[in-house]
Amino acid sequence: MLRCFCSEIGGAKSVTLSREESHHLVAVLRASGGAEVELIDGLGTVARGFVKKPDKAAAQVAISSSRVENRRFHLSLIQAALTNGNTEFVLKEACAIGVSEICILQAERSEAKIKNKLEAKLAHWAKLLIEACKQSGNPFLPKLSFAQNIEYLTIAGGGAKFFGHIGAPVKYLIQELGALDKPCNIAVAIGAEGDFSEREKELLLGKNFIGCKLSNNVLRSETAAIYALSVINSHMNSLC
Repeated sequence: MLRCFCSEIGGAKSVTLSREESHHLVAVLRASGGAEVELIDGLGTVARGFVKKPDKAAAQVAISSSRVENRRFHLSLIQAALTNGNTEFVLKEACAIGVSEICILQAERSEAKIKNKLEAKLAHWAKLLIEACKQSGNPFLPKLSFAQNIEYLTIAGGGAKFFGHIGAPVKYLIQELGALDKPCNIAVAIGAEGDFSEREKELLLGKNFIGCKLSNNVLRSETAAIYALSVINSHMNSLC
């Protein structure tokens, strides 16, 4: 099934895709008239239809049916900025897992320096998230933000908040999750390679984050993020 992103599905019978989505559908995927298409708007709406006008600049899709999905819980990721494309990897995989909100953090030990190229980076990351939604079929586009340090960190309120803590006598993440008896807002923070600094850990604790262990092995930051999100997502879904 071909899948496109369209922010204005609503109750429309027909929509015209953006230039970028039109080009990808017609020029890259080579969709012709009558081809079946699935549309997502990033807000939970999923529509089915067919290509009415295969125009590379303004493709039209006729909608035959649609439904609206509802989030069962809110999952936020705070990810320290990484290098060598690893931030992008985490963004795409987190979106596929179903994360609701992603905040990229300029952590003290982050080698990647984002601030001077922030606008371009955010635009690039936003496109990656749309592509990840289309690839995975996730109907919800994650909210994306940037924090220049722990002090500027803001996420959805309420619920439980955790951070990966290396080398401390703390409980495993799965043990902390076991104390939750119903779906709720959950946030998890993952540091850069080398963990959060001691100052950052203290600040996270001050923001009511709970330090927890992810594995007996030392995980790379991007591996830790995907592991933590997968564990949380699986546990929360089991409670729904």
